[in-house]
Amino acid sequence: MFESVLIPTDGSERSERAAVHGLALARAYDATVHVLSVVETTALDVESDVETTDVKTTLEERAEAAIGGVEALIDDPTLDVVTTIREGNPTTEIRRYATESGIDLLVMGTHGRTGVSRFLLGSVTEEVVREAREPVLVTRSEDPIKTDYETILVPTDGTPESRAATRYAVDVASRFDATVHAVSVADTRIVSSGPLVESLRSSCGKAVRNVAVRGTQHDVPVETQVLQGTPAVEILDYIGHHAIDFVVIGRHTRSGLDRFVTRSTGERVIRNTDAPVLSVRDGDES
Repeated sequence: MFESVLIPTDGSERSERAAVHGLALARAYDATVHVLSVVETTALDVESDVETTDVKTTLEERAEAAIGGVEALIDDPTLDVVTTIREGNPTTEIRRYATESGIDLLVMGTHGRTGVSRFLLGSVTEEVVREAREPVLVTRSEDPIKTDYETILVPTDGTPESRAATRYAVDVASRFDATVHAVSVADTRIVSSGPLVESLRSSCGKAVRNVAVRGTQHDVPVETQVLQGTPAVEILDYIGHHAIDFVVIGRHTRSGLDRFVTRSTGERVIRNTDAPVLSVRDGDES
């Protein structure tokens, strides 16, 4: 499923902590590790004097040090590692590199949930999560680093994106001997009782049973749960109460208002959980 893992780095603690998770997945899949650092030259005036050259040299040195920081984390000599420094806009270059190199998984860190970063995941990470075709693993700098994943949560509502997430969740669980927790939330923000809620719960039950079937097919244990309430709130509560180590969640590729509404649950989960979250685009195949 993952033959190549891209770890963009700026040398920050959050990117190095993300790299630990990326390297764990690379080891589990015997994947090639790509370490990329982007020298952000978009703000430099190419017509300016030697001071700009000095700044660019400093940025290049920082990029080299950032890559060295990730290389220092690699404790498996059998892993193939490719390192690259590029210049330009970080979001653009990360996406371009992923496309050009046929990357299967991007791994990125984000800020915690306080201060300015509370409003965005961090502009580069948020843009990559929203636009990348590839699965993106997002970790927060506050995460306790645990890579022996034992419990993997996949929220599901039976849609194509949650089915794609299910495929990844079960496959990752099989590599780590983990248990998959399949949770479906009947959204009762508008209607909280009556036949409509029962219909929603019935659909949720079908969605989690489908995850259980896939787990059985791949010898992966699956625990199922149907909840009701606000999806993001219920999912976050479940993560906390069940000590979830890893989350796999589907993301939509829709546009306009529909895109804004449907992406909100995934982004709220990413912003507010300590667990690493693998965001999977709908239509991704195993």
